Parts: sequence; structure tokens; C-alpha cells
Amino acid sequence: MKFQSSSMKHLLLITFLFFSFFWAKAQQDAAFAIEAANSHLLKIKLGELAINTALSDSVKKLGKMLKEDQVAAFTELLEISTKLAIALPKDVDDKGQEQFVTLSKKNAEKFDKKFLKLMVKINKRQLRNIERELKRGKNLDMKAWAQRNLEVAKQQKMQTDRVCKQLKL
Repeated sequence: MKFQSSSMKHLLLITFLFFSFFWAKAQQDAAFAIEAANSHLLKIKLGELAINTALSDSVKKLGKMLKEDQVAAFTELLEISTKLAIALPKDVDDKGQEQFVTLSKKNAEKFDKKFLKLMVKINKRQLRNIERELKRGKNLDMKAWAQRNLEVAKQQKMQTDRVCKQLKL
């Protein structure tokens, strides 16, 4: 009887480890979706702010591009997350709101520089999160979304870098 009991314990342990591994992978997808949603919502708000506040036409155009790209990406992310029963935030998180408020208080002369500096930081974080999902994520739909948005994020980073160079920042 000990043999069967020992075998049963091993089987239960293996089963537990197997499901724990896949649960952790699913948690990675959910954490990524929530972080991506926060990033997209913040970029949408910041894009709108740039359109209305920036002094430079280049920064206004960048804001418009960011807003349009992020709305499209967020809409698609929302569809995938709904299928996976992942609840996404409806507005930016506290940190994002704080960044938005701080930036919104800048006058037009200071706005462009601060906006671009913040976008460089957000772009780096967004790229890092997407690349992590591509390596560690489990859900194929989420990974496909991440792959499509990796290219968008790279384009946004390049455009932000171009505008920084153009404005000598």
C-alpha cells in the first residue's frame, strides 16, 4: 500500500507543478494586458494633451499619431482581454495620472521638451514589456497582439527620437 500511496503523492505533485506552471503563464498574460492597457491609456491622454498644448508642429503631429495608434491598439487589446476574462483598467493608473497632471501644468515653451522626455521613457518601458510578453507569454492571441504592437512601438520610438533630434533635445 505504501507504494501506491507514494506513487499517488508523486502524481499529485507532478499535476500540481504542471498546473502551477500554466497558471503562472496565464498570470503573465494578464499582468501584461493590464500594464499595456495602462500604457495605452496614458499615451492616448498625453497625445491629446500634445495636440492641444505643444508649441512645435512636430510635437503636435507626434501627439496625433500616438493617440491614433494607441486607440487602435487598446481597442484590439480590449477584445482579446474580454475573451480571456481579463479586466482592463478604464482610465490611467495613479502614476500615469500624476504624470499627466504634472505635464499639463507646463507652459507651451516647456511642454514640448518635458513631453518628449516622458515619451522616451514610456516608449522604453512599453518596448521592454512587449518583448517580455513575447518571451514569456502563453496565450497565442495575446502574443500575436504583442508582436503587432512591437512594430508600432518601435515606430513610435523612432518618431519620438526624430522629433527630439529635430528640436535638438
